[in-house]
Amino acid sequence: MRPRKPHPGKPHARSSQDIAYSMVSANSSTVGYTDLIGVATAKGGVDMMARNLAVKWGKDGIRVNTLNPGFTEHVPEDGINVAAGDGDLEEDIRTATPLERRGRVEEFANPAIFLASDASSYVTGHNLVVDGGYSVK
Repeated sequence: MRPRKPHPGKPHARSSQDIAYSMVSANSSTVGYTDLIGVATAKGGVDMMARNLAVKWGKDGIRVNTLNPGFTEHVPEDGINVAAGDGDLEEDIRTATPLERRGRVEEFANPAIFLASDASSYVTGHNLVVDGGYSVK
């Protein structure tokens, strides 16, 4: 039997304290879509990888979580926030999302900062869904 190689992130993490890995997934891992089967499967894999690493690395004080964003405003190269897509799609998103809009970039950045901070020091193996309520409707 060959010895197992260490995970690429683990050697670095062992030399530090209070390590928190945050992976970006998507709300498509929590909601069924008929036309996003591949994406949903891949994002579900990211969620499960984070959970398994949380179990494996927890004893070393390493936390692993995922951030699962929903529909996001598009930020073009000029830096001006605009809603992406055509009118019909935007209406569908508004109708399906309890907050009736796409999320702004900072509304995803702040939860990511939370997952990386000491404020979430007892949070690991969690999928933080930030989608304006889309996945609960």
